Amino acid sequence: MASEKEIKLSNDAKAIIDNPLYQKAYTDLRKELVDELLAADTIVISTPIYNFGPPAAAKAWFDMVARAGRTFAYEPTGPKGLIEGNKKVYLIVSSGGVPIDSPVDFCTPWFKQALNFLGITDIKVIDASQLNKSDENLKNAQQEVNSL
Repeated sequence: MASEKEIKLSNDAKAIIDNPLYQKAYTDLRKELVDELLAADTIVISTPIYNFGPPAAAKAWFDMVARAGRTFAYEPTGPKGLIEGNKKVYLIVSSGGVPIDSPVDFCTPWFKQALNFLGITDIKVIDASQLNKSDENLKNAQQEVNSL
């Protein structure tokens, strides 16, 4: 039974979502993003910390590449990442004031968990945080990136 506060999709939004062309484009994009991820040897992710966590676009990307049967599987002992091999991830994290790996940084551990869930464990975090306080971390991050 619908409550008075239930949010309903407009007819226009429902028509778009139910459109087979939209559904095909969505499925094709997911496949393309997974194929791209699986083909990469090195992955560079540059992300800000927004309000203590990852931006919505990062979560949307992860939702697109987390595919049961392709990038992870459920086993009797729990989920297992299916992305194997020597994939290296460089995770460049910037923020205005939140220090990386501090109690209020929910972005860096989220990315690590999300990537580990897929089977990617070789993750190098490059700290470009607290840019409102000093340019020092940015300079250090630029040097680290240039040395790769």
